Amino acid sequence: MLLSRRITIIAGHYGSGKTEFAVNLALSAAKSAQVTLADLDIVNPYFCSREREEELADAGVTLIAPAKSTHHADVPALPPEVARIFADQDRFSIIDAGGDDAGARVLGRYRPQLDAADPDLWIVLNANRPQTSSPKQALALLRRIEAACSRRCTGVVNNTHLCGMTRPEDVLKGAALAKQVAGDAKVPVVCHLATQEIFTQISPGDLSGERFPIVIRMKKPWE
Repeated sequence: MLLSRRITIIAGHYGSGKTEFAVNLALSAAKSAQVTLADLDIVNPYFCSREREEELADAGVTLIAPAKSTHHADVPALPPEVARIFADQDRFSIIDAGGDDAGARVLGRYRPQLDAADPDLWIVLNANRPQTSSPKQALALLRRIEAACSRRCTGVVNNTHLCGMTRPEDVLKGAALAKQVAGDAKVPVVCHLATQEIFTQISPGDLSGERFPIVIRMKKPWE
């Protein structure tokens, strides 16, 4: 299982695929452990993990997420159930933070609890996003997220993709970016994400580090 600490925070730039990773990670971990997925993204209304609520429940994953609203102008509030993840010592908890430093800032509300829990903070990178396409830009984002949530990054995740047009070359490009950023931040590359179909097209010698196959579950609202 990829998780090692009791609480793992997943953060990154908008469009990095952090929610896709969080959902896939929760479903994978639930095969061998009790898992809670907390969706704390109250900034971006799209790609919410609650859209996979039924699938998560069927796998035994407890989902904590803002309630659905029928009014687009409503600002979702953080669910009070979040407090449970700090009290329950018998479950692994994955926190899907909001995008960029703006989304990660909400974690400051739980700083005392997070300080006590000492969670992982993994930054998801997509080298095909203009704002994180260079090591300098990606490292700057990582530092902004760290400052916003008052936590140190403990790992980098390569999720370089172009949605349905992703090629093996994209994953390899992202691996190079992740390696550089992780080296500069003095943290490990946790894993590389791609569908199993993409991974079968990449030879072992071309991609070092752990591969984490995912199933594309998060669809755009209009798809």
